[in-house]
Amino acid sequence: FLPPDDWQNDVFSGRILFANPEPHFCFLPEIANGYIGTVAMSAALFQSGLFNGKCGNVGKARLPSPIGGSIITGELIASALHFEKAVFTRRYQFDDQNGAIIEHSVYISQTVRY
Repeated sequence: FLPPDDWQNDVFSGRILFANPEPHFCFLPEIANGYIGTVAMSAALFQSGLFNGKCGNVGKARLPSPIGGSIITGELIASALHFEKAVFTRRYQFDDQNGAIIEHSVYISQTVRY
């Protein structure tokens, strides 16, 4: 499958890594800024220095992610990681009268600490 027309220049110049179909969840990119991080579209978010557990069974605390998840009513038609913008994007198409297209992008700021 070819990338969407508006992504093609960035794909062919190496700024976007495009996939269709999307790879298994285990192969989705990790997005982080040194303070918080997540796997793209994951339900979990991890914060630097925040751990839980006891008696030697300590690990990073999993926090609910407000940026993860999927749109389940549309058809996933493309996904991509933009290297320059550090954004992971999924593009969905809906089978309504207008053939609406929606993009769901995940970005973690390099300057804003949440």
